[in-house]
Amino acid sequence: MNCGLSSLAALIAAAVFVCLPVQADELCHLRLGVLLPLTGPASTMGDHFRQSMELAQSELLPEIKERLILKFEDTAMNPAKAVSSIKSLIEQDQIDLAVVTFAESVSAVMPIVERRRITTFTLTPIKSSVSGKKYSFRHWLGSESMAPVLVKEILKKGIRKVGIVFSEHPAMSDFATQFKKVAMASGVEILIESSVLPFDTDFRTTAALIASKKPQAIVYFLLPPQISIFAKQVSQFKLPLYSFINTESLSEIQAANGSLEGVTYAGTKLDPEFVSKFKRKFNGDYPESYSGNLYDIVKIIGAALKANRCNSEEVHDFLETLTSFSGALGTYGVDREHEFNFPVVLKTISNGDFRDM
Repeated sequence: MNCGLSSLAALIAAAVFVCLPVQADELCHLRLGVLLPLTGPASTMGDHFRQSMELAQSELLPEIKERLILKFEDTAMNPAKAVSSIKSLIEQDQIDLAVVTFAESVSAVMPIVERRRITTFTLTPIKSSVSGKKYSFRHWLGSESMAPVLVKEILKKGIRKVGIVFSEHPAMSDFATQFKKVAMASGVEILIESSVLPFDTDFRTTAALIASKKPQAIVYFLLPPQISIFAKQVSQFKLPLYSFINTESLSEIQAANGSLEGVTYAGTKLDPEFVSKFKRKFNGDYPESYSGNLYDIVKIIGAALKANRCNSEEVHDFLETLTSFSGALGTYGVDREHEFNFPVVLKTISNGDFRDM
């Protein structure tokens, strides 16, 4: 009799256990591995990227926030270190998703994340390095989007002859190539095209050589701290300056001591509320270029978690159907080539601040 009662009790307990709903927050976690340059020449950008992601995570609903685990690894903008870091994130941290910043790192790790089927947000100007990759979604304002907007403004100002200077870095070289292509097709003459090494800091000869060709403007694609140094060294020639979003660095504006006032550049329309929140939380710092991208990526993953997308494949499918997301960079979606289609605007520097034109 007792045995029968025990068996019956066990059956009832089992039935209750089976019928109880599985709590999503017990199962639905996503581990996001993030490759950033936290040391080296781009460490300030890397710090701002990390801070932007942490800010976004802090704003997620509590039941969503606890399901997202962020794992940061340093690349120092070194491809070999990026490979080592992504392997560690995959094998030790067992990440579901990845974020990879800067061209060198993206090119180095794409074969690995593709092979492991890890849905990855890539921030790279080199479209060919991620084109056709199933698990790559490029969260980057590409040169192919910025060049037509900037060239149109140059033509509007009556400028037909320009000089170009760019750093021999994959991103800056891509910017220069795409700008040149669009400019020449639109009737803008490139009088001179000069390249410098990524760590060059003396541009007096280059500036004088460009000025000697008598351009109506100079278009530059340089890395910090080259931007502020070049602006100061070329300022004596009183030529208007044009560029892309790489200009959006408060530390560079301050270092330029007014030499970047009035520069015109193409970039994203950054939500003022995001800028204000970032400044309040991080000692008044203005978020470095592309910080808004990292903030939005966390919010997008949060939306995927809210929809109970709990692994790489499910997030991949979620992203492929993302047509309208509103974040720090405006309202945008994902196209068939896994490109996020951001709005592009013209911006300028006025009184040491970044302003939409």
